[in-house]
Amino acid sequence: MNQLIAGEVILGGSIGTVSVAYAGISENLPNKYRGMGLAWTEFNLASWAVPGTVLANAMISNATWRIMFYIAIGYGAFSFVGTALVYYPPSHSRLDGKTKWQEFKELDFIGAFLFVAGLAVFLLGLNAGGNTYPWKAAGTLAPLILGLILFLCAFVYDFTVAKDPLLPWYLFKNFREFSALPVLVFVAGMVFFAASALNAQTILYLHTADPIKIGLYSIPSGAGQLIGGVVIPALAHYIKFVQYQLTFAVFMQTLFFGLAALITPTNINWLMACQFLAMSPFGWITLNCYTAASLNVPQRDLGVAIGLIGTFRSVGGSVGSVTFSSIFAQTAAKQVARRISNTAIEAGVNVKSIPDIIEAVQLTLVGVPGQGATLSGVSATVFDNCVSAARYGYAYGFRMTWLASIPFGVIALVCAAAVRDPSKYFTNHVEIHLNKKVGGKYEAAEGHQVKEVPIA
Repeated sequence: MNQLIAGEVILGGSIGTVSVAYAGISENLPNKYRGMGLAWTEFNLASWAVPGTVLANAMISNATWRIMFYIAIGYGAFSFVGTALVYYPPSHSRLDGKTKWQEFKELDFIGAFLFVAGLAVFLLGLNAGGNTYPWKAAGTLAPLILGLILFLCAFVYDFTVAKDPLLPWYLFKNFREFSALPVLVFVAGMVFFAASALNAQTILYLHTADPIKIGLYSIPSGAGQLIGGVVIPALAHYIKFVQYQLTFAVFMQTLFFGLAALITPTNINWLMACQFLAMSPFGWITLNCYTAASLNVPQRDLGVAIGLIGTFRSVGGSVGSVTFSSIFAQTAAKQVARRISNTAIEAGVNVKSIPDIIEAVQLTLVGVPGQGATLSGVSATVFDNCVSAARYGYAYGFRMTWLASIPFGVIALVCAAAVRDPSKYFTNHVEIHLNKKVGGKYEAAEGHQVKEVPIA
């Protein structure tokens, strides 16, 4: 497991670095086709999201989880070779004449450390609350407070001291053009990544432990990601009115995650409908934010702006996964135990047998058969009633989880309504032309120039 964690850390770093492709695609395409180019990258992700849970569960049940890493190796090799063969961007010489090493030494290492360390410590405290320690305990409060202070210090340092800041004030002070966008993707990432982790658990605890059925019932979630992350963003330049698109997408996400609170063990169709409609807006929001940022900020800041949006999307995902998973786990644990106990006591079962019944019910829900037969003094009917009670206990946990997402959606809705619409920049203008092969060498395209797009 430690080897897997170490590998995932390296993999995460590489994924973060490769995310610069969002900026590269944006500057190499005509302005009006930037959404289409970004949608193509999402297609390569979302196309796996549709059958992803089925394939993953089939691998675990019939083969090995290592297959997914073999697939990733193939993808990585193909992308590496393809990029090496075709991507030749022009070099960007700095007006101050600094070398790349000088630029490297001026990177905002202090701001990056404060940002990452603050987030990590804060998440540690958030995960400990109600699990490892009570919420009022020092073991929870200390990392929460310290992490938040370090995280805020990253902004203070970059806004006031840093020479080449990771979090530049001149971008963040423009709310409509830029800083509203990181808030949008932060909230979108919060609920999306939490739902990605909890969707399969919803099916498991409320409906079935069959891994293939779990995968099949998860297909609407992947289909929603494919349509919302690929089809609609690719048409952004036809639809235009990006501000209204973002507002509607955030409203849709907030509404249907709120309606997911109505999911029960008896309405699997409602569960699949909510999965489809609630998961669809994430890619729509994210790619439209990338498109808006690429057109609303100056060209020289394109990499910083795109990188920050990707960072806040990931940060939102981390915070949301810990927050909503904690809400679900703590709420469900209390509800399941209480409902099983009440059901068993009403049926006349000995109180001393309740801990064994709770354990047997939980094993039954995750697919371990024959648990009811091991309990003495508990009839099959009573045990089935306890299993049903547990399912409704888990349903209550999911209800509280998704209701807790609504206030964040309202905040994002306000930010979406404030975004400055970049539709007027949907033209045939191309910011950067790749070098062309001339006599065996790649040289700058004739007439190449970088045009700055000022903040309105």
